[in-house]
Amino acid sequence: MGKLSQFYRELSRRRVFRTVIAYVFVVWVLSQGAADLFPAFGLEDWTVRAFVLGAIALIPVVALLSWRFDITPEGVIADPFSDPGILAEEDLAPGNASEWAMNRHDASGAGYLSAIWNGPDGSPQRRQFFEPVVIGRDPGSDLQIADPRVSRVHALLYAEDKVWKLRDIHSSNGTFVNGKRVTRIDLPPDCRVRFHHEGPELELSVHKVERTAMTRDAGTREDLTRSGRSATSTPQAGSD
Repeated sequence: MGKLSQFYRELSRRRVFRTVIAYVFVVWVLSQGAADLFPAFGLEDWTVRAFVLGAIALIPVVALLSWRFDITPEGVIADPFSDPGILAEEDLAPGNASEWAMNRHDASGAGYLSAIWNGPDGSPQRRQFFEPVVIGRDPGSDLQIADPRVSRVHALLYAEDKVWKLRDIHSSNGTFVNGKRVTRIDLPPDCRVRFHHEGPELELSVHKVERTAMTRDAGTREDLTRSGRSATSTPQAGSD
């Protein structure tokens, strides 16, 4: 289900659904006009049906073009997330954190992450992460931490070059690993991450296992990366 959900989100981001719906609407309008105009030019009734069927046959082509290209003020360009490595380091921003990470993420040789933190009731919460994780106060975050010291989109976890990495995403109060403020870091085997120097804490551990040992069966592992269950702590300084 995770891959299917990710594919659906990618279709939405690339506006494939909207493009196809708009195309179908235009075809319907043109077919109404064709039904009136074609006979006026002496064309047979089957030409209208051929026009409609031909337009329907082009729907996969329209969807593919929408997936691959994007219309911008600079013109029609290839979608920046369609080819790995096309995004530069400076392209990372709160609005594209998930796509930026998915564009780079490769868990081969990196293993997976486990995280422990205190939930809203103070009880320890534990998750395993095999895919990139956006951490923030926003309810749409992969791991939501409902604390005002945490930015809406605060930090990002992803694997690259056989190493799990942490990136601060221009947060207001900073990200601290083992007490040191960082903007980017290769995660050690075990570490403590804070959001704000006195903010909520997350214990992270990197588990190095072979990819063949990392089952994707939801019945054999707890993969809650995308569930966005929130954690809270005592509010202090506000953030963005």
